[in-house]
Amino acid sequence: MRRQPTPFLYTSRDDFVEYDVMVQQMKKFLPNAFIPRMYLVMGDWDIHLEGFLGAKNDWKDVETNGEIVAAKVLKKFLK
Repeated sequence: MRRQPTPFLYTSRDDFVEYDVMVQQMKKFLPNAFIPRMYLVMGDWDIHLEGFLGAKNDWKDVETNGEIVAAKVLKKFLK
């Protein structure tokens, strides 16, 4: 089943160990925009969404079956 692509609006996550990797990878594969946490919390999103929601999105074809790949790796490991 193909999932509906969704542009990604994100903010900083100081307590999220994988944050840097997440940002690096999502910039390669999906349309995204950064919004500073202060503006997100204040609800002042307009300037950050401008041009983001209506933009033509260039979606990369990415496999979404990680659970199947992981199961195969584990199966080989457990044999």
